[in-house]
Amino acid sequence: MSSSSRVHRKRLSWRTAASDHARSGGLPLAGAPPAPPPSKRDLRMKQQRIEIAEEFDAPVHQVFRFFSEHENLKSIFSPAKIRRISDGEPARNGVGSAREMRVPGAPPFVETVTAYQENELIEYRITRGSPLRDHLGVMRFVPIDEHRTYFHYVITFEGKVPFVAPVVRHVLEGSIRRGLGKVATRRLWG
Repeated sequence: MSSSSRVHRKRLSWRTAASDHARSGGLPLAGAPPAPPPSKRDLRMKQQRIEIAEEFDAPVHQVFRFFSEHENLKSIFSPAKIRRISDGEPARNGVGSAREMRVPGAPPFVETVTAYQENELIEYRITRGSPLRDHLGVMRFVPIDEHRTYFHYVITFEGKVPFVAPVVRHVLEGSIRRGLGKVATRRLWG
């Protein structure tokens, strides 16, 4: 595998890896304990999923470059304020890079890139200060042809407090859909 096609990942715990695997629809991992039946609490704090697909009239490298820059994400997470905290590896926006997000009416939180494959994949997690748990954001970039890109974005999470997660999902999904529509029509990459 060449260095340009290598996926860079941050090591995660067994529990996190098993949770991500199950969420992605995979079969149970060997040696993982069977899942207990859901409790009433689990049903109130059910996992939320946002899944959005968009086609952009731009080459994959331009779309990837735009969305990999933390500061550009304000265009899809409006009215959030976003500030880069640290750079990552092997690229500035790679594994370990982190951003602080401030959303009106909520405490600031930090998102950290946990997997990065240039022009193909960005994964990130909330690593500090959120009313959510088990958060995972996955952006995939697929060239349709040399001038168009398919963008697939999935976010999964649960709430730490009952009934918070469905409200967050509703607001977040609306913001992202509006923001992506604006990005597509304004062609913000250069």
